[in-house]
Amino acid sequence: MKPQLISRLPWLAYLVPVLALSAGIATLTLSAKLNLPNLLGIGLVVGGVVGILKLGLYGLTHKVMVTGEKIAARRGLFTVSRVEFPASAVSNIETEKNLLGLLFGYGRLKICGSGGTQSEPFLIADVDHFRDEALRILRSGGRDEGVMKAEKQGVSATGESAEKQGPTLQSARKQKVSDFGPLSQRRVPGERKRFDFPVGTYFDNGDGTVTHEESQLTWVRAPWGMAWNGSAFEGEPILMDWSTATRLFGEGEEIGFAGAELYGEQLMKSAYSKGYKAGRCAVSFAGQSDWRLPTAAELDCMAAYLSFRDPRREQLPDWVGRNWSWAGLDNRAAMQRLFPEWSRNQVNLWTATGVGAGTAYGFDGRFPVGDLKCQLELGVMLVRKSSAAELSAMPSMDEAIEYEGWTSASRDGEVVFAEGEFPKVGDQVGGGDLFAFLKSIDPMSSAMIESPQTYARDGVIEEIAVAEGEKVRAGKRLVRVRPTQ
Repeated sequence: MKPQLISRLPWLAYLVPVLALSAGIATLTLSAKLNLPNLLGIGLVVGGVVGILKLGLYGLTHKVMVTGEKIAARRGLFTVSRVEFPASAVSNIETEKNLLGLLFGYGRLKICGSGGTQSEPFLIADVDHFRDEALRILRSGGRDEGVMKAEKQGVSATGESAEKQGPTLQSARKQKVSDFGPLSQRRVPGERKRFDFPVGTYFDNGDGTVTHEESQLTWVRAPWGMAWNGSAFEGEPILMDWSTATRLFGEGEEIGFAGAELYGEQLMKSAYSKGYKAGRCAVSFAGQSDWRLPTAAELDCMAAYLSFRDPRREQLPDWVGRNWSWAGLDNRAAMQRLFPEWSRNQVNLWTATGVGAGTAYGFDGRFPVGDLKCQLELGVMLVRKSSAAELSAMPSMDEAIEYEGWTSASRDGEVVFAEGEFPKVGDQVGGGDLFAFLKSIDPMSSAMIESPQTYARDGVIEEIAVAEGEKVRAGKRLVRVRPTQ
């Protein structure tokens, strides 16, 4: 464990040898002018230089270091002797000061252990403060007072709920470990939800993660920087440039420029198996600690969509091919259900895949990923590869994403039916009429999107295929219009 407190030599300890050196130089100068013997001056200079060197060597070779687990006293340069006292074995820390120490605060510190064991005295700056801080660290196990108070009161030192207190970039860089807040391992009991989409199968695992069955990739469903409260993520994502993201969370093989977007074989060149380097920061969440930055190929699997160039679109009905493109209505509803916090924040994302020449692949509002300038500050989603055993270990239940309720209709920018007013058989519709049904993506969520149906020709509503307030599945015809000549 990295020391939280390290002793330093007081600069005032150099006062006596510096004064001796100064007096020696002055004496030598005066002796030369008066043609007097200069033995006294030489003695003072030598004594001052030796004293300064001795103190400098002492500062290099004598250190007291404190962590939440122990206090250690070290001395020596080439041959080092070290004595350690576990926190539970420290009975007291004693200090002593001379006259200058009383005036300027420095002195010697001695560690007293249980059973009468003691360390030798160590010269330390601000010795009383060092002693008090060392005892506090040892007794608290290294935790900050504000954090300890927060644990008792349920709030952080900044007044924020302890459950909302997410990770920080500074702590990730310094400690090289991170998570998604104090409740990163808490899971809401419940069944795993399965979603069978025309473009793949996804699971909401109930613990803040989402799994894509075909790729076996499991995602933390919110960008790093947010805090998990046991049922949802709170706070804001942390944005960073590409070099910071890859240094902390992992870097894939650079694959070079492939045009504005990646497709097919170009995308697969960025696979995890092709030279991925682990990041410096280990992230723990939902019982796993191998979370990392996704490659370009992996980030493309996160979204339940088909690109317009994907040959699989030809095998699907028109409404499926349209709605499951990245801009499609059903795709957006799926992403809002699976990744609600990311969808709400609309954060652009980095991948671990570099392009070169100061650019890297990332999500900039649409899939597939494209090349972006590395100095941009984007968010990061974290991923891990799940084993087949993990995928089959927990049973699941199906959940449908449905439309719910009538919202409004408009003609050429003018409202035909007000929000909340349900249409009637016989109502006139025409070019540009928009029929929008509210889509509920989660009974527990307030996030909604609209799903419009438009009619290019004038007509009369002759059938309404859904009752007011009725839930209907995606793709169902909402109204039938008889065109008028």
